[in-house]
Amino acid sequence: MKRTKVCHLTSVHPVTDPRIFHKECRTLARAGYEVVLIGPAPRETVSHDVLIRPLKQSKTRVTRRLFGVWRVFRMARQEQAAVYHFHDPELIPIALLLKWVTDARVVYDMHEYYSEVRSSLAHPAVRRAWRALWHLLLEAIPVRIFDLTVYPTDSLSAEFPQTKSSLTVRNLPTLDATTQMVTKGYAKADADFDVVVVGTVSPFRLEFMLAIAEELVSIRGELRWLFLGLPQGSLDWLATNKRRSSLIANHIVAMSRVPHEEVYDYLSRSAVGFNYHPSEKRFLVAIPMKVFEYMLAGRPAVSTGLPELADLLSDGENCVLVESESERDYATAIMSLLDDPARAAEIGQRGKLLIEESLNWDACEAAKLSLAYEELLNG
Repeated sequence: MKRTKVCHLTSVHPVTDPRIFHKECRTLARAGYEVVLIGPAPRETVSHDVLIRPLKQSKTRVTRRLFGVWRVFRMARQEQAAVYHFHDPELIPIALLLKWVTDARVVYDMHEYYSEVRSSLAHPAVRRAWRALWHLLLEAIPVRIFDLTVYPTDSLSAEFPQTKSSLTVRNLPTLDATTQMVTKGYAKADADFDVVVVGTVSPFRLEFMLAIAEELVSIRGELRWLFLGLPQGSLDWLATNKRRSSLIANHIVAMSRVPHEEVYDYLSRSAVGFNYHPSEKRFLVAIPMKVFEYMLAGRPAVSTGLPELADLLSDGENCVLVESESERDYATAIMSLLDDPARAAEIGQRGKLLIEESLNWDACEAAKLSLAYEELLNG
C-alpha cells in the first residue's frame, strides 16, 4: 500500500537538526509516513527511513533569501507531498504558494518568538515599528492562514490565540541518546571540563557568561569552560575579544557544532551543564532543550529559572534554577556544585531519572505529533 508522503522544508537549519530530523521526521517515519526532508546537506541520503534531499547552499544570507528559498519551492513541488511542514520564517512566501497551487496541507513550525528577537536598530521608535511589522508578517497573519502551527511551548502558543489550528510539541530529548551513552560507556564522570554550554549562544549572552567565568576564576583559580556548538559569528567574536583575551586563552574552549550523536560524549566529560537567558519576552516563552540534555547525561544543570522550566523541574531537587541577572549569583550556584561532588551527583542522577521516566520526547510528544498529522489529513 502506498504511504502518505510528507515533506519537511528548511533553508537555515542543518538536516541533522535535533527537533526537525531526530524528533519530528523520525517520529513520522515510524508512524508509517513516507518522509522527505529538504535542507542544507552535502548529498542525498536515507537515514532512519527519512529521505534527505540536499539543498544547494547559498554563499550569503542575501542570496539564500533571494534565490535559495525558490530552490526549496521547486524541489518541494516535485515531491507532490500530502503535507508540507516548514521550519523557517523566510520560507513563508513559498509555503503560501504551496498552499495555493497544491492540494496539500501546510504546517508552520514556529521555533521561537521571531518578532521579539533582539534588533540591532538603534532608535527605539524604529525598533518598535520594525517589531510590529515582523509580528504581522512572520506571526499574526501566517498563523491564521496555514493549516496547522506547531509551537515549542504552550506559553508561546498562548501569544497567538487567533491561530487557525495549533499544536505544542516541546523540545524534550529522545531516549535513543541514553542508548548511545550506555553502548559507548559514557556513564563515567571524567570531568575534562568544569562547565559546559551546548548550542547556539549569541555574543550578547557570551559576554555575560564570560563574566560568570571570571567570577569563578577569581574564586577557585582553575577553570575549564566548554562552549559546544557556537555559530561562526560567536567564534569570531571570541577570537577578537581583547578585553578578556587572557580568560579566553587560559580557561575557555570554544567549538562549532558537532554531530548530534557526539554531544553526549562531551557532556559525559563535563561536571556541570549551564544555561543562561536574559529576561526578554522571547526567552520567557521558550524551553531550552540543552537543560534536558544535561539532565539526561546525568549532569547537574544550572539554568535561568525560565517559567517553562520552573513548571517542569524542581529547584535543588533535580536541577538548580537561578532567578537573577547577577553574574555572582550564577557563579555561586555553579561553585556550590563543583565544591560538593556528592550533591552534584545526586542532583544529576535525579534529573536523569526524571527525563528517562517522564520528561522525554518518546513519552510526551511523539504521539501528539502523529495524532495531529492524522487529524490534519483526515480534515
